[in-house]
Amino acid sequence: MAQIVKIKRSNTTAVPSTLTKGEMAYSSNSHKLFIGQPGDSSVEVIGGKLYVDMLDHAAGTLTNSSALITDSGGKLDQLKVDNLTFNGNTISSTDTNGDININPNGTGNLTTSGDLIVAGDFTVNGTTTTVNTSTMTVEDPLLALASDNTATDSVDIGFYGLYDTSGSQDAYSGLFRDATDKKWHLFKDNQAAPGTTVNKNGTGYEIATIVAHLEDSSIAITGGSITGITDLTVSDGGTGRSSFTADGILYGDGTSGIKATAAGTDGYLLVSNSGTPTWTSTVDGGTF
Repeated sequence: MAQIVKIKRSNTTAVPSTLTKGEMAYSSNSHKLFIGQPGDSSVEVIGGKLYVDMLDHAAGTLTNSSALITDSGGKLDQLKVDNLTFNGNTISSTDTNGDININPNGTGNLTTSGDLIVAGDFTVNGTTTTVNTSTMTVEDPLLALASDNTATDSVDIGFYGLYDTSGSQDAYSGLFRDATDKKWHLFKDNQAAPGTTVNKNGTGYEIATIVAHLEDSSIAITGGSITGITDLTVSDGGTGRSSFTADGILYGDGTSGIKATAAGTDGYLLVSNSGTPTWTSTVDGGTF
């Protein structure tokens, strides 16, 4: 004769209030299976339709209100954590205009072994940005520097580079606008890297040389000298000559270079010979 074993059950009570040791009960209200703990008869959940339903879906597929079951490759098709969705190669936020923050612990770094492509704007809020690359290409035709120099004109504006011609002494050269005299300076051989200003009294600091064509409506040269240039033509305001006869007298020749007579001799007179100044010792009053 078949034996039928029935356990406690209820359609209305979600959790039984008491169970004896080893006694089982099932609630169709909460869809949970319970047992009385052997040690102290406390009511413990051990299963039920509620939990079986959570497992009753295709492996590897994220299903609402269900357990996570990976496929044979140990994968899920997607995963949602708070406001983030992990789907394929994409991590996206689900809240409106939600940020995605990656925060390494302590001094940890965020490292990528492949290329980093930023489709939107790129903002760096740190104090130092280091670019260890051999080639850098910038589409922007104008570089904006000293963006915080708005309240007072207190920092030098420009750029500099590092070099070493001896193998034992670093040196710096660059171009900057001095906040003190408001002038641009080209420098070389400064042995200290500039900070927010360039020390023009620094060890090794020298004015650098520029090779260029200068063009302006007017140029002021204050002190010093100009060397290494060809003769400045008359049409450009020059003499067209690099030297003149000692003790000669200068005279013009149109747009050609200024000419000079030979040095005069004591007692000689300067006369015109067909328009050309000439020294002579003869005075001829002519005939009448």
